[in-house]
Formats: sequence, C-alpha cells, structure tokens
Amino acid sequence: MMGSEYQALMRPRPRAQAWLWLSVIGITAAAAWTADRALQAATDARQSEAILAKVRLQQRSIPTPKPSREEIERAKRWDALAAERSYSWYPLFRALEQANNQDIELLEFIPDKLGGKLILRGEARSVEALSAYLTSLAEQRGFNGVYLAHQKNVTRSGLVVLAFEVRTDVAP
Repeated sequence: MMGSEYQALMRPRPRAQAWLWLSVIGITAAAAWTADRALQAATDARQSEAILAKVRLQQRSIPTPKPSREEIERAKRWDALAAERSYSWYPLFRALEQANNQDIELLEFIPDKLGGKLILRGEARSVEALSAYLTSLAEQRGFNGVYLAHQKNVTRSGLVVLAFEVRTDVAP
C-alpha cells in the first residue's frame, strides 16, 4: 500500500488549481484597484464640497450691522457740518454789500441754509431809508421774495429809530 500512496503523492497535480489561484489573485487585484479608485473619487468629492462651501460662504453677502442711535446722531451732525462747510456764502454776502445803505444798521443775520431762507434784523433811521433798502435787496440776484416781516419804532441812546425784520428766500 505504501507504493500506491506514494504514487498518488508523486503524481502531478492538475493545472486547473493554478488557474484558479491566478483567477483569485486577478480578481483580488481588480477589487483592490476598484476600491482605490472609489476612495480617490470620494476624497475628490469631499475636497470639491469643501471648495464649494468656501465659495458659497464668500458669495453670501455679509449683513451690515445696524448703526446705533448714537452713531446715527453723529452721522447727522457730520452731515450738517459738511453742508455748512460746502455752503457758498460769497454770493449772499456780495448781494448784501451791494444793497448796503448808510442809514441801515444790520444787527442780526439768520440764515436757514436747508430751507433756503434768510432773516435780517436791524435798525433804520427812517421809513424812506428802510424802503430804499428793501428795494435794493429785492433787486439783488441772490434774493427772491424780499418782504418786511415787521417794523417798530424804538429809542436807542435818545434817538428814535425804526427796528425791522426782513425775510427773503435765498436763490441757489
């Protein structure tokens, strides 16, 4: 018996088993390659999603915070100051100088730049001097709608003068 067992062991093995092992190795290599490709695709997808999220975040408009009441008030004051500085006083003063009269003394000059109005308060020696001053003001290019708001006789240092208030629109 020993001889037949020995012959069975010495007999060449069938080649079908070698092809089977080569097939298993090939399938395993293909599966490993496919898994590597899938892992690479998943990594690329994660990177693309991260980039897309960054782009969306950058595109999203950042809401500006609402200014506080104090900041709004400060901005209004700065706007008023800017309007004050940008106002052209030269034409207004030139028109007043051209309408000047020796019998008129201006005591107050009250401009309303936003409303485009001007109030002049002063004293005149006589009604005729006041009338001439009003006519002269009305003829100036810088003033529109000149009118006498009120007048009153007052005594200054023993001299009777006519206190007045003139209102006018200031031409732009």
